[in-house]
Amino acid sequence: VRSPSTQQPVQDFPIPGQGSGVAAASKIQGAWRGYQTKQKLGVWNALEKQEEAEFANTLNLQSQLKTQFPGRSTAPAPTLSRLEITQPDVPPQQKNDDYPHLEGPTNLKLAHDLARFLTTGADWPMQAKYVLRFLKEARETLINQCPQAVHNITINPGEKFHVIGDVHGKLADVLNIFATHGLPTAKNRYLFNGDIVDRGDYGVEIFLLLLVSMIAEPASMAINRGNHEDLSVNMNYGFTQEIDRKYGANGQTVLDGFVNLYNYLPLVTVLNSQIMVAHAGIPSVNVSIDHIRQLNHRRPVPSETYEHDMFDKVMVDLLWSDPIPDGEGNGIAPNQKRGTSVFFGADATAAFLNQNNLRVLVRSHDVPSNGAGHQIMHGGRLITVFSASNYYPDVPNRCGVLRFTTEADGRSLACKSFDYCWNGPLPLTKDKSVDSAVSEPQSPFSPASPSSLPEAVIAKVGRKVPAHRGALLRYFQPMDPTNSGTVSVQIFQQGIEAVLGIRLPWNRTVQQYLATPADGLVDYREFVDRFSIEVKPKGDSFGRRNSNASTDSTTSSQQREKAGFVAGLERILGAAVIKADLSIVDINAAFGQTGRPMSDWDLANSVQATFPNIGLTVQQIQEIVRQVRVRNPALGKATDEITGEEFVKSLMETFKGKYELDAEMEALLKQMSTMLAQYKGNTAKIFQQFDENMDGFVSYLEFVDAIHRLQSGLRQPLSSSAALLKLCKKIDINQDERINFMEFCLAFYSPHGMPSESDNNEIVQSLVQDLLASIYDHLHELHAAFKWFDQNGDMSISRMELKAGIRALRLPLSDAQIDTLADYMDTDKDGVVDYEEFLAAFELVDRQARQQPLD
Repeated sequence: VRSPSTQQPVQDFPIPGQGSGVAAASKIQGAWRGYQTKQKLGVWNALEKQEEAEFANTLNLQSQLKTQFPGRSTAPAPTLSRLEITQPDVPPQQKNDDYPHLEGPTNLKLAHDLARFLTTGADWPMQAKYVLRFLKEARETLINQCPQAVHNITINPGEKFHVIGDVHGKLADVLNIFATHGLPTAKNRYLFNGDIVDRGDYGVEIFLLLLVSMIAEPASMAINRGNHEDLSVNMNYGFTQEIDRKYGANGQTVLDGFVNLYNYLPLVTVLNSQIMVAHAGIPSVNVSIDHIRQLNHRRPVPSETYEHDMFDKVMVDLLWSDPIPDGEGNGIAPNQKRGTSVFFGADATAAFLNQNNLRVLVRSHDVPSNGAGHQIMHGGRLITVFSASNYYPDVPNRCGVLRFTTEADGRSLACKSFDYCWNGPLPLTKDKSVDSAVSEPQSPFSPASPSSLPEAVIAKVGRKVPAHRGALLRYFQPMDPTNSGTVSVQIFQQGIEAVLGIRLPWNRTVQQYLATPADGLVDYREFVDRFSIEVKPKGDSFGRRNSNASTDSTTSSQQREKAGFVAGLERILGAAVIKADLSIVDINAAFGQTGRPMSDWDLANSVQATFPNIGLTVQQIQEIVRQVRVRNPALGKATDEITGEEFVKSLMETFKGKYELDAEMEALLKQMSTMLAQYKGNTAKIFQQFDENMDGFVSYLEFVDAIHRLQSGLRQPLSSSAALLKLCKKIDINQDERINFMEFCLAFYSPHGMPSESDNNEIVQSLVQDLLASIYDHLHELHAAFKWFDQNGDMSISRMELKAGIRALRLPLSDAQIDTLADYMDTDKDGVVDYEEFLAAFELVDRQARQQPLD
């Protein structure tokens, strides 16, 4: 195989009349631009791999669920032969009269007419019935063309064979490739090396264009499977949502058709017994091409821990692995950047190719770090080709095409590479068959996405901030001895990496975006406070799929249900604490009785161990302790002890509600509060004066006797014993005929003399944010867990399954809080929960950058 030569149809030309000094400066500027591009691409690439690593965590969840719930498994998608379209098309598809004549035979004329039609920028999907037809025909073609996991192709003299990398739903790149290199025919052949879908808006259209060509002339088109030809990946990266938007009620049928077809795509294509083309890389285990050929590839990609099955491992490595850059190491190493599969070095590449009498490995899977459409590595024996140009919003990369031809001897293959940057229409000759090169159309189905690298980095970090807000503050505060609220960019980056586990090669652009220009410092308090999680109404009614109510009444109902959900979380926080029935004796034992200062984490664990029924997790207790420190500057250091009284007074602010008091009881309560306020000493000591038998609680009789003693000491008339007993019953929220310390504080020491219903309570808001953030931070895992229990695919599960799925993830939620989630998800109280709609209701809001959701 000859070394590929790079051809760049769009390139810079020398300007006539410029001297050598200008030329030298131009070279320096070009080198600097190249360096900046490489740096930016590195950050974007790291962001993408970080995202995939998080997604990989969901792949291992099914293994845990299998262990916990043996005998249960997700229902497979129906076979293509059984799929039928039963619903009418959505309105955008009713314009299909403009499509090429689809009722006739599937031939190359139809394929070429379809390509021409797509260049017009038409923005309505093909009707679902035709989509299903072409998927079924393509399946039959693949059964005959690719019966095994390895597809052998011979390139004959006079033929051109093009290898195309990831296109990820970018229709313009595909059409421009065909405009430049010609439409698919038996003599002008193509191999698309996986990742046809996800991220872009036109995965459906691209796939259909390729499949129609394959059906019409199998020799003209081949498709390898990529890691994105997988349902679990589609659910997280856009193709599932694209189909839902375009096909409405028929969406599930169309999706099932694509998912079924994925299983018939080969994993490897070998050209002339010399060139191996696979989406990602080579297996990390010692297997040959013949072993891979026998692999059962007609199945979903393994979505769980696969170390115990060699062929599962081979399949995952072919779709997910990455090469080690030259000069950075050899061998095989775990791919921690993606969270799955391996890295492989130049020595591993050479060993695998030599073992199988192959000369070159062609792969895709990555944007080349040089910004070109292709990159040669591992001593010229590995070529990465990537064909989605301008893949990231604010840094250019080219669209790559590799073209192979057979030389006159009939054996040797020649390879040329082409890198394109589509800046406008390209001149075409008549034999190209497509009228002009096109720009990517602006799809009405396209969701918003970050428009710049700094924005993408901030959004990535921001998604993790709400769930780790307290931990971030605890990290930064010791680094801020003057309590200025700021730290250096370096410390800020270290904190993000340590707490959030997000490791990014932060470049100067991101640093400047974060730092205050005057002093180059990051305001970490402002940063952690700018992100929050909100619950939005979703669909016809929050948590409910079908509603016959009018628009106005439905909107009102949505708002009520949204408010009710958040209010329910607020109520459960305080109610659970009240039910814990805190004893002043145990409270004192839990706080500072060890003879040494305790860290906030140790203190939180001590409280949780002392009061296992408190209804709060250790993390939530720790957040309350942090709030106590924020409110009291004297307790600002983590080594300063917090008393039980201070903690309980903060706890009581989580209680939402008022006593139902008549005028007499309300007047009496205020009178008692005023009287107690005259006494010096902390609340705990006053409570202990009421607690005559020192059991940690105040009985009704102890309360009456203590009030009478206090009134006598102040020479006040004694209140009626009957009235005081009646007041005791009102403030005894647990109705257990005794008053615990928190009930005592609520009655007589709440900020306004009464339990508060204020919506501005910082502790309540902080705890509710923690609850919402815990859910938001694990949306993918929760979706995977709920999907596991959803046997019939109707997006609903039972309350018991809901709670089992949450507990399987070990989220920082107490049992009482999980029960509250189940209550508010089961809106019609039939024991069934619509989990899709519920999870879609959580959104991240960036208060600083723009007053709207980032998702």
